[in-house]
Amino acid sequence: RVLFRSSETETASMRYVLVFARSGNLNAARSRVVTVAVKSASSLSIRERAANKGDVISGDLRGAGHNLRGRPVTLLERAAGTSNPWTTVATHKTNKGGYVQFRQNPTASTDYELAFAGGRYFDGCQSGVVTVTVS
Repeated sequence: RVLFRSSETETASMRYVLVFARSGNLNAARSRVVTVAVKSASSLSIRERAANKGDVISGDLRGAGHNLRGRPVTLLERAAGTSNPWTTVATHKTNKGGYVQFRQNPTASTDYELAFAGGRYFDGCQSGVVTVTVS
């Protein structure tokens, strides 16, 4: 008899082992233990505000209902209104409140997005897009 649940959706990390009971001429067998890690969803907000020395692009990273501190968040940019590929601008870690900010001085209208690659316990995510218009 094999004890394994393959059609269920797990909400927490689980450890599995396959077991075969002795049957007729067949010996009993047992697999090694395998851990299936389940990651929690994460979310990343984005906002923009004008400041004295450029624009501040900031956001909040959350996961499992909490602020995620010390996690790397990347600022991406592309020409406003285009479907050009995103370009990495910089990466900063979130503070103890899950907050991160970047100071930018665009010379042309630019779309910005924040990205979190995820990690051991949390899935990656992207924010929405904000546009800084330069006239």
